[in-house]
Amino acid sequence: MTDSVTQQNKEGKSKMMDLVLEKIDFEYELYFMDMMKSAKENIFAKSREIELKKAIVIFLKDNVHNNNNIKLIKMTTADNLIDEFYRYVTDHEDLGRDTKY
Repeated sequence: MTDSVTQQNKEGKSKMMDLVLEKIDFEYELYFMDMMKSAKENIFAKSREIELKKAIVIFLKDNVHNNNNIKLIKMTTADNLIDEFYRYVTDHEDLGRDTKY
């Protein structure tokens, strides 16, 4: 019986991981399509944002695969996971800097 429960838990976690990964891919695809319909100048102006969002996607996918403590259910309920991480990173980017007065 315990093996059956363990197997069900693994399958449930695997399905949740797949759901979160699909959400990340879908959000990035929408963002990418939105960027592609804008003018070249806009794409150039947003190049830092684009690169940062690519890095966030890689970070999120890596954490979904490798972090056993990650709360997958919370990730599925976010309105836009990539944008939430992007806002957090840009709001807190000064925390990583070594400031000298």
